[in-house]
Amino acid sequence: MKRTVIRMMTVFLAAVILLPLQTVMTAAAASEPSEQSVYAALMAMQSKYPEGKSFTNADSYRWEAGRMNCKGCAAFAAILSDAAFGSLPVTQYRDSSRIRVGDVLRVNQNTHSVIVLETKSDSVIVAEGNYGGKVHWGRSIQRSQFSGDSEFYGLTRYTDYLRGDVNSDGVVDVHDPRLVLVAYVNTVAKLDSGLNAQQAKAADVNGSGKLDAKDVHLILTYYVRNSVNKENVSWERVISHT
Repeated sequence: MKRTVIRMMTVFLAAVILLPLQTVMTAAAASEPSEQSVYAALMAMQSKYPEGKSFTNADSYRWEAGRMNCKGCAAFAAILSDAAFGSLPVTQYRDSSRIRVGDVLRVNQNTHSVIVLETKSDSVIVAEGNYGGKVHWGRSIQRSQFSGDSEFYGLTRYTDYLRGDVNSDGVVDVHDPRLVLVAYVNTVAKLDSGLNAQQAKAADVNGSGKLDAKDVHLILTYYVRNSVNKENVSWERVISHT
């Protein structure tokens, strides 16, 4: 009888703990757009800013999220960024491996801004204004240019965390899938996952709103391909090909 009562209390407490966690993860996913929806929003702007349309330093824009007055290439990137992300805040990074669709990149020794349409293992595809005084879509920039650019930085509207870095030590390594596996087993057993809201969001690498064996497999694959095999593949490529 005593064991039955304890088990019932454990299940009840687990539900109380895990429900807010699941709610936080679902709410975060709802407030932050997916890269697919960001891409769709960016491409929809082609009708307003078609290839070859004049866009020079005479064009300006107040980027409230970035807290700056922009002109030329920076204005174009900010306009598209707001079209995709709305009022989400802006954070800065310098690690080019973190580039995601919709990020604004400051390139060419801090003289030009572009916005990312697609990420590849060795390059990114961008849209840009004031490219020879005009709008241009689809230019490819090699990632090696960023590592050789001491002034490079990116501006992102996504939550400021490293996807897959569950223990928040700044890298995705073999320790992270182990943590997710433990958390997943705990949730299956109706116990506390052991992760806080930020860790749970970093662990949900495919954005499904829940932790499962798929996340464990994806993080392990990302680790092996990037840290062991040195392939420098993006999360999007790992997710879409796994």
